[in-house]
Formats: sequence, C-alpha cells, structure tokens
Amino acid sequence: MSDLEKFVFNENDWVCNYSCENTLNDYDFAYHFQELEKIYREICENVLSLKKQNKKSEYEKCIKQFEESVNIDKIYERLGVDIVTIIISRSFLSIIEPQKYSKLLLAITILRQKLADCMGYIIPKIRVLDSTILKDGEYEVLIRGKSVFKSIIDENISDEEKVKTIISNVESLCFKYVHQIVSKKDILKLIELVSSQEETLVSDILPEFLSVIDLKYIFAELIKNKISIKDILFVFEILNYYARYTQNNKELVTILKKELMFDKS
Repeated sequence: MSDLEKFVFNENDWVCNYSCENTLNDYDFAYHFQELEKIYREICENVLSLKKQNKKSEYEKCIKQFEESVNIDKIYERLGVDIVTIIISRSFLSIIEPQKYSKLLLAITILRQKLADCMGYIIPKIRVLDSTILKDGEYEVLIRGKSVFKSIIDENISDEEKVKTIISNVESLCFKYVHQIVSKKDILKLIELVSSQEETLVSDILPEFLSVIDLKYIFAELIKNKISIKDILFVFEILNYYARYTQNNKELVTILKKELMFDKS
C-alpha cells in the first residue's frame, strides 16, 4: 500500500501519527501546508486515475474520504488526546517492526495485563509513535499529551534491553501519574462491576456518603501507593463500613491501606 493509499483509506491514522509536538509554538504550519498540499495533489491524481479505469466503487470511496478529510465540521473529532503515549526516535524502529512482531507492543500488552492482575489497575491503550524530531536513541513519554519523561538509551544494547528499559520507566510513570490516567469512566466501570455482583455495596454509599469523584481519588491514591484494588468487592465492603463515619477521602485512604494490608496496629 502506497503512502497515498494509506492516507486516503485511513486518514485518521495519518493525522494521529504525524507529530509528537504539543504546543502552538512547535506547530510548523508551513510544513503541514506543504505536506497536505502534496498529499491532496496525489489524491486528485489518484481520483482521476480511478475514474479513467472505470473503478466506480473505489473512485466513489476515494472521493467521499477526500471530502471528509477537508470537511471543517470534522474538526471536533480531533479534540481529545491519548492518555499514555510513547514516542521513539527512528533508530528504535526495529522494536516496533510489524513485519516480524513488535517487541515493544508485546511488552506493553504484558505490562497492562500485569497491572490489571496484580493491582486491579486498568490502564488505557498506550499509543506508540515514531518521531524524526527526537535524537537517535531518544524516547519520550506523554501523559494526556504532556511530556513527563524523556531519556536516551544506548543504541549498542540489544532490542530486548531497550524494550525492558522503556517498559520499566513507563510502569513507574503509570503509578506516579495515576491520578491523571484514571478517569471517571474507569470508576463507573468498577461501580458497574460491583453492582452486578452485590448491588447494595454501591447503593448504600453512593451518592449519600461518597461521590464517583471521591472514589476516583481514593482508588487512585491506593494504586499510587501500590496497594491493590483488585479485590474490589472487599474494597467496597470496607468503604460501606467506614464511609458512614467519615467522608474525608484522606482518612478513608489511610483506613483502606490498613485494612487491605491487614495492618491491625
């Protein structure tokens, strides 16, 4: 598939994978204009070619997607950012090479499973992008579009060591920035899970004693301190008992720490 075909039939991916820069000062309008002008010129040539070849269905599909790509009403679809993003320099392409298997993407999958199994921490999809801006051996981690970590890895080490280093740092960042990563939507899913098994564990404390945002803070704080919330039914049982006496989130976190660690001191 040519670059043109990739753009025409999957323009959203092209937009997402273009650049890692996040501020207006870094947004190179001249570069964007030149690139878009080049792509649109190629699209027009492709459209004419399809029309001459009487490939009606492909022609109509190409026209439709071209019109959508320049439709200003679609601008709202570009709002929002990826929760966690890893940006790597082009010198790291061997660890995301799809022709074999992506060592980095496989490691990311294992990390997400590990955090879910051990901590009850469901982190969202992690997007991996490559950049021509980063130096050779350099990589960067973004949380909600903001750079929180940048480092350089020795290019002489093995791909396995490169992946291990990146994943280790990403795991630490997922704990450090858990309050920014966990969303209200995530908490609502946990509430739904508990409610499906024991509805009163939810209805007895929500919304009279605690709110969804309170739970978000409490759960994120526990995870930040590496205390698992995987036994979510037990967590709600503890909250059911103590939330009647205090609605102070910090006090509830302290209580949950002791109860979940079986600390009776």
